[in-house]
Parts: sequence; C-alpha cells; structure tokens
Amino acid sequence: MNEGQLNPIQLMRKINELEDKINALKTIQTGGIWTAYTPTWTASTTNPDIGNGTIAGRYTVIGKVCHVLVYVLAGSTTTAGSGSYSFTYPINPKSLNYVGGTWLELETGANIYTGVIYGYSSTFALGVNGASFVTNLSPFTFADTDFIRAYLTYEIA
Repeated sequence: MNEGQLNPIQLMRKINELEDKINALKTIQTGGIWTAYTPTWTASTTNPDIGNGTIAGRYTVIGKVCHVLVYVLAGSTTTAGSGSYSFTYPINPKSLNYVGGTWLELETGANIYTGVIYGYSSTFALGVNGASFVTNLSPFTFADTDFIRAYLTYEIA
C-alpha cells in the first residue's frame, strides 16, 4: 500500500461519511417543496362559511420545521360566523411552545391590521394586540373582499 492510500476499513468509513453528506444535501435540495392544503376555518361561537370566497393554504417541511401560509378572501356570499377565529394546521406541532408567526388582515379600502399567532393543539388563532383575538367583528367587521393572511413556523415530531 502506498503512503496516503486508505486501507479497506478507512475507505469504507470515508465512503459512509461521503454518503451521509450527499444524503444531507439531497434533503436540503428536496426540502422546501410547497404542498397545498385546505385549512378548516372555525370560530368559537358560530363557524364561518367561505361561500364563494377563497380559503387556501400551503406548507413546506424542512428538517423538523413546518412553514405554513394561509389565505382567506371573503366573497359576496361568505358568512363571517361569530367569535374568535382559528385554523387547522397541515401537520400538528410537536410542542405549542414553539408555534409562532404573524398575520395580516386587510379591511378593503380602509386599514391593514397585523398581530401574532397563538398555537393550540390542533388549531392556531390570530391574536390582536396581545389582549384579544381576531373575530368576525374585531379588529373590524369581516366582509366581501377583505382578506386574512397568516404565516407561521413550528417544530413537528
């Protein structure tokens, strides 16, 4: 064996090490693929009905982290329901301690509102100023052409 050559055991270790690195790169390359899902939109008193509006979601998992986007656009036949709004996750979080995100709500022709995401075991809610939740009437009366966008990130099992 020449100096600098690997013996068979060293060679196998090196091959395994390189295979691990290749697999890690494959995971990075294939991670970030977005998958569509339809979140369930509920309210604490009476559930909303999307009617001719739009509700859509998509998510991607990179490693053990799930990134989620949710979009709700009220149509002319959307009923806003009543009470605090919540939405289902595409994949339940490992721990509620690590669910976080933001939301944006547009009152068409008027104001834009933002806030934070509150995570629960199978749903997440939209917090307003840390003291209350988005409802059909707060921060404004949700109606035709208004929309909600939520962005959240959390750890999965």
